[in-house]
Amino acid sequence: MSQLGQAIRDSLTDIDGNSYAIIKILGMLIVIVFLGLVIASFVTGKAFDSVAYGTGAGLAIAAMAAGIRLTEPQPPKDPKQ
Repeated sequence: MSQLGQAIRDSLTDIDGNSYAIIKILGMLIVIVFLGLVIASFVTGKAFDSVAYGTGAGLAIAAMAAGIRLTEPQPPKDPKQ
């Protein structure tokens, strides 16, 4: 695998390097869409509200992160305590 491919894979996977992290993929897609919208608004001359987009994207990431955290399996409680 090329160095670029390995860098992208490392930035999108969990610590084990095999399973993809949905929150990282969502974050990368949000950045790509943001850049596309900024370029499109520049080319067409139409207004683009980047603050509203950033607020909505941030809230979407926060909600998804909270959902992932709430659905993760919790470590077993120590019976000695």
